[in-house]
Amino acid sequence: VTGVQTCALPICYAFCIYQENKNDNILTDIKTLYLDDLCVDENYRGKHIGKKLYDAVLKLAKEKHCYNITLNVWHLNESALKFY
Repeated sequence: VTGVQTCALPICYAFCIYQENKNDNILTDIKTLYLDDLCVDENYRGKHIGKKLYDAVLKLAKEKHCYNITLNVWHLNESALKFY
């Protein structure tokens, strides 16, 4: 998922990994979208771009019929903790 572009340089991005477990003896057959990285250029933060990008990730997960979205946040990344 990519964001709005200015001067051909992205100001935000989301890196997602799509996982699907099928026919596993242990795991349930589910689709998961793992949000590995969501980033907004610091010059554009505070303008709700991250929210729009996150909403686009949610939309993608729904379109792919994902059961869930997972993510990890580094415990010292205070701005990310506030965002999520």
